Amino acid sequence: MFTEHCFRIDIDKSSILRVVIDEFVEDTCACYNIFLELKHPPQVRRKTEMDQKWQRLVAPTSEKEDIQQISSLWMCNFAACNSLLIKRCIPQCMQQYPTYEPYLVEFNTNVHDHVSLQYTVEGVGMNGIPNNRNFDALPFGIRYLLLCFNTQICGLLNCQQRVDYICHSISELIQICSNNIVMVEEVLRGILASEIIYPDDFMDKFHAWRDEHKPKETTGNSKNGYQIRKLVITPTRILFFDKSHEGGNYLLRHNPAYVESFSRVSFCDEDRHSLFPQQFANLAHRVTYFVDSYGIPLFNGRYEMLAYSSSQLRAFSYWSIYVDNETDKKGLPKTIIDKLGNFSDEECVAKRAARIGLCLTQTYEGEEVLFDKTTDIISSANSNLSDGIGRVSETYAKELARKHNIQLHGQSYIPSAFQFRLAGYKGVVVVDPNLHKQTSKELLLSKSQCKFSNSDNKSFGLVSYSRRRPADLNRQIIAVLDSNGLPEQNILHLVQENLDEIQNYAKQYHGLRKTLSKEQHAIAQNIKLSLQNEHASVILQHDPLITLAQRLGFEKSLSHLKSHIPLKRSALLMGVLDFEGVLEEDEVFIQLSPHHECEQPLYANHANCYEKGGVVEGQVIVTRSPALHPGDVRKLKAVNDGTGKLSHLKDVIVFSSKSLISQPSKMGGGDLDGDEFFVSWEPLLMDFQECEPLLDHNRLNAQLESAQMCDENYQNYLAPRQFFCEYIHNEHIGAIANAHLKLYDWSKHNGSHEGVRDKQCLQLAEIHSHQVDYAKSGKKIKYNFPNCNTPHYMTKDRHSDNTYHSKSVLGQLFDMVENFRSNNFLYLSHSSTTNSNTFNVLDLEMLKLFPNSLTFKDKLYSEIDNLYEDYVRGLKSLMKRYHIEAEHQLLFSLVNLKEKQVQCGKSWYKLSKEIPEEVRTFTNTSRQSCVDLIQQLVSNHTQISSGEKICLERPFIGW
Repeated sequence: MFTEHCFRIDIDKSSILRVVIDEFVEDTCACYNIFLELKHPPQVRRKTEMDQKWQRLVAPTSEKEDIQQISSLWMCNFAACNSLLIKRCIPQCMQQYPTYEPYLVEFNTNVHDHVSLQYTVEGVGMNGIPNNRNFDALPFGIRYLLLCFNTQICGLLNCQQRVDYICHSISELIQICSNNIVMVEEVLRGILASEIIYPDDFMDKFHAWRDEHKPKETTGNSKNGYQIRKLVITPTRILFFDKSHEGGNYLLRHNPAYVESFSRVSFCDEDRHSLFPQQFANLAHRVTYFVDSYGIPLFNGRYEMLAYSSSQLRAFSYWSIYVDNETDKKGLPKTIIDKLGNFSDEECVAKRAARIGLCLTQTYEGEEVLFDKTTDIISSANSNLSDGIGRVSETYAKELARKHNIQLHGQSYIPSAFQFRLAGYKGVVVVDPNLHKQTSKELLLSKSQCKFSNSDNKSFGLVSYSRRRPADLNRQIIAVLDSNGLPEQNILHLVQENLDEIQNYAKQYHGLRKTLSKEQHAIAQNIKLSLQNEHASVILQHDPLITLAQRLGFEKSLSHLKSHIPLKRSALLMGVLDFEGVLEEDEVFIQLSPHHECEQPLYANHANCYEKGGVVEGQVIVTRSPALHPGDVRKLKAVNDGTGKLSHLKDVIVFSSKSLISQPSKMGGGDLDGDEFFVSWEPLLMDFQECEPLLDHNRLNAQLESAQMCDENYQNYLAPRQFFCEYIHNEHIGAIANAHLKLYDWSKHNGSHEGVRDKQCLQLAEIHSHQVDYAKSGKKIKYNFPNCNTPHYMTKDRHSDNTYHSKSVLGQLFDMVENFRSNNFLYLSHSSTTNSNTFNVLDLEMLKLFPNSLTFKDKLYSEIDNLYEDYVRGLKSLMKRYHIEAEHQLLFSLVNLKEKQVQCGKSWYKLSKEIPEEVRTFTNTSRQSCVDLIQQLVSNHTQISSGEKICLERPFIGW
């Protein structure tokens, strides 16, 4: 007996690339088909007689599937071609033939009928790889690049005749000279990075690029940067992506022979957004197959999971290695994992996987360094006050700053704290000028910083360092403050201040500086410096990129303001400990560096912003994200250090070592191993009642399942695989946070003063705390999410039945911004119009410099065209790497990083550091090429006067 299956295909309008009408002749009559060409496969849903809930399906992983999987075998066709026949139209002369209405497929549930059907394109396996001898004979790198094309140009490898032609053409080049392998790879990468083509045009483009090919200098790999391939697994497909830059880590540095074999793998939805496993009927089978059972099949081998960092785990991403089926008989993944360190002390599978993942944290390698170990500082209440923090000598801190060229506003800068990885130790070290009195070594590390033993790793791996960063009030903190009695008008006053500034600055380039004030990348710094020039407004008025960036910057500011309130009197600081014992229990020490001189005028009308630096004094509020519990926001007293023992510490928040309970632990269970703390001395935020923090003794005892444990024979390399499969189906951090916010708002909307102090909210805050720990504890939470309506500011569909118009402070905040946008839309749009274009400005400037020399200008334009082509290629490569659609979004960091973390398989925080750094390197290289060109042209132009030559040789304002 078989169950009847019903299927439904959901197509989002935004995923339709184009509508294709295919005309054909049948029995002398003109007919046509209507196709939808899609950007990605549609969502396929199924329901059965037994289960009437529509659930999404995934494509099977192989031809051998159970009955639940076989019912979705037909989905493999989407891996071959992103198109869907929706209607077949037949004229009157063929009425004897049936007319097809919107395309429906009937499925027989008999398993034997399914096996006999053709589910994939002829000559192409279920994984999208051609079954072709000529293709198999090509080098691995070229075959992989062709699969990258098949990801971008759906259907390229689905035609046997085309595959034979491609393989034959490439093989001929390789037979002529083995060096042509590199040339072919460079040509393929060039086309891949710069052009969107259809399958039939591929070989024409290949020959054109081959004829114009020029050998390129390859940067190769360094200890702080590697070129790594990337694979993405969606519900229906495996997507292949070419090598892109990855920061260095211990795994890569100590396995140089296998760098070519490593890859990054991510799970995400078809549109490259977050995957929600709860929506699927059969996702577990697909995840287990690719992660734990077999790996990702490719050619004559497979990619097997190695490990993942904690941020990669939350993004459903991991590192893998290619294992050849014929040559690898020794268990390569096991060998590599075992060499990373000794993890046998951890019996919990999840924690062992987390310890292995520490070797995958991106670090900048330093010199080998010796260190001593010491005990932690434990209070009388048995609270570890030094959890995660040690000390570093002033001499070694200067050496780290010099080696890594750490700067602040273009000047050398020695941070007060460094986050690191070293020999199985992790956490933070704070600068101690008197360390030499306790040890002859450069580092003194606490016992709590040791996570596993690894005597081979003796180099100090720098993860990040302390610096002053801008801070915002997010929805979670606002909800806590509101529930704890802070008057609503105080919050709304801060919102209005920001709206007033946006309106005042909309027509001023001063406003552009404000828009860019938070950006740390090279583009923003260049523009902020340019704005100080008295002639800058003339140039920037006519630059379309700048005017577009200004307009989108204001739009980004408004969108951001709906959920985050920028505060001038605040900072985001790394936490450290007062090892000198100067501070009392409720005291902190905060000394800030000045803002850049071009940003200081932004604070002219606001007192106590410390834009010129200084020591913060008075009451401050301190918290860290996430902040869901009413006790997560603390009031502390910022004091000056009369003894001078802490005066060397800048851009950190120094906590007392005399506390009964560690202050960071009172803020959502924080510690000092790299946590950053929100600090504000804004007077409008002080009028609230501080609540008891969520500590172990006042938890509500949520029900937790026991974690999976390792026995003495457990193989280390299995831990990451088994826990990943479990985690991907039990990760609910986002859902819990959303439910908490809904419950808070519903409570306030109904006139209650409880808010986050409501019993259900308190329970969710504790559950959220357990869920954050789940990645290391392995203890799943048992909880049924409450059903509640959604406030209008949390959904795009504000007219649905379960949405209401919120009266809470968050609802009012949202409405203020929306009303401002509506009332000022034309005003803001008008402020960013462009009256001219860059070429007119360039013509004007060139005529001023060379009134009688048009030939020089023509030659300059010709050379600039060549440089511009190189610039565009590099730019498109960067945009593709980070899945960014427009130039200005990349250059000005106008990107939603929380969306990109799924597409890139990295946390938004890591991307916030990595993308600006990549942009800085790219723009500096492009700028230097321009400078070299101008200097060369000037030196060759003999008719130019010395005065004009000086003018051209001056550093110019460029991106």
